Amino acid sequence: MRFGFTTVTFRKKSPEEIIALAKTAGAEGVEWGGDVHVPPGDTALARSIREACDRNGLEIFSYGSYLRGLPGEDYEAVLETAQLLGAPMIRLWAGNMAPDKAGGHLDEIAGNLKKIAAAADEYGIRLGLEYHRGTLTQTKESALALLDAAGAENLLCYWQPNPQLDFEEHLREIRAIGPRLANLHVFNWRHSWGRDLRLPLGAAKKQWGEYIRTAAENARPYLILEFVKGDSVKNFYADMQILKELAGKGADNEAG
Repeated sequence: MRFGFTTVTFRKKSPEEIIALAKTAGAEGVEWGGDVHVPPGDTALARSIREACDRNGLEIFSYGSYLRGLPGEDYEAVLETAQLLGAPMIRLWAGNMAPDKAGGHLDEIAGNLKKIAAAADEYGIRLGLEYHRGTLTQTKESALALLDAAGAENLLCYWQPNPQLDFEEHLREIRAIGPRLANLHVFNWRHSWGRDLRLPLGAAKKQWGEYIRTAAENARPYLILEFVKGDSVKNFYADMQILKELAGKGADNEAG
């Protein structure tokens, strides 16, 4: 599997610093965030980052947008920016409500996502929903209901672990998404006393190995590191080494 990281891991760093980090860490690619590093509509910046990635041998995995399928969003600017960036996929969000509070929100979001997916298809771009608490992808049931309601072949779903759920439920989520899985956002968090605590990825290497093996039964997702303990560059490099091994390209595999 291909592996890399999302630039929201280091929102305060410049695109040049992000590329340098990627090279030093041996990343194969990057998901570029649309909130800071490549804002929608900044076409010149999108072109320049694409050229810089090409020069440095970095694949652009996806464009991390903050579209939510809400009325009135300027998704055309996001699509144009993603195309100029050379991103084959746009990550977006599934509304702004948890399933138990959504009511008719799901049908509205599904209709808007269907429109965005049709427009994205004209660009040859796929969409991947962020799998996140507080949205319609908070649970596997609501995520599948949303995908079914939208009915777009190029609309898929990311997955990331909800630290409030256990290991077995995580595996059930991955199996449920199955071939609709786009990419994996990789991190190790623990929920304690109402807070999410960031931990080294190495402490969850065994669990992530199972997540990746389960995902590989139906899909071939990219492994995208997201956030590190203390926003530390040192911890980033350590986590990227673990991710490389999880992708089947690290020391554990080379030795065999």
